[in-house]
Amino acid sequence: MAWKRGLVTYDVLCATCGVSRATCYVRRVTCDVRRDVLRATCGGSGRGPPRRSAPEVARRRGVTGHDKCNNRRVVEPVAVTRYSCARPTAAFVLAHGAGAGQSSPFITRFARGMVERGISVATFDFPYITARRKAPDKADVLEACWRSAIEVARTELPGVPLFIGGKSMGGRIASQVAAQDHPPIAGLVYLGYPLHPPGKPQQRRDAHLPAMPEPMLFVQGSRDAFGTAEEIEALLPRLSRAYLFEVAGGDHSFKVTGRPGVKQDDVMVEIMDAVARFMGTSGGRAEPRESAPRP
Repeated sequence: MAWKRGLVTYDVLCATCGVSRATCYVRRVTCDVRRDVLRATCGGSGRGPPRRSAPEVARRRGVTGHDKCNNRRVVEPVAVTRYSCARPTAAFVLAHGAGAGQSSPFITRFARGMVERGISVATFDFPYITARRKAPDKADVLEACWRSAIEVARTELPGVPLFIGGKSMGGRIASQVAAQDHPPIAGLVYLGYPLHPPGKPQQRRDAHLPAMPEPMLFVQGSRDAFGTAEEIEALLPRLSRAYLFEVAGGDHSFKVTGRPGVKQDDVMVEIMDAVARFMGTSGGRAEPRESAPRP
């Protein structure tokens, strides 16, 4: 293992827990630590077995550090899972929500559905998922991971308009990165935007959205406890280029009630079709507000 001040090689793992250097950082180890400090913190030697490869991936290890010039967390290229189609019209970096990683049924199904619609997809895990922890990382770590995913996607999915977004927390963090950095992206897609915690509508998470010039598509259930489609619709006049696709009867996971004869698979098809239309119409300029049929 090679150590330099402020730099750790990609193959650094904790011998005890077998997770990446990024997790060691979250455990209060700075990017300037000595090997003996890493050993004392994690209970291991600072060296571990090489990471296992996974199918369909262009994998790279993420290592956390700190950008002193911009006073923010930085992450080396993260592990990205690529879903490619032969002639894509767009690319989509899709982040998971707080409760499950990129291998969850929702994320894998959505990624494959986008490929069927001519859109290549890249997914990734936030550090806490890689470390098998339940609690999400702090916002600056999540944002740093998102920045790294965008950079990797530019290399892995070149030559087409790039969209970013994700399920719940993953989409919200994408919006925060876009609001801070204004990366050259074609637009954002929010699959259940967490406008506020359940039962706490006064704790809004939308202060950064009005300043964003990028096109945005909100896919929101009418029964979403984190913010209903009606609440999102009320937000739209404050946003420059935002559109809503309402999932009638849908909750935060788009599971519907009150629509007899409507199958869950049909609902997901409606959602994926709407996202594909948004991405395919003039590089992110979608049609005005859409809504799944109400019961």
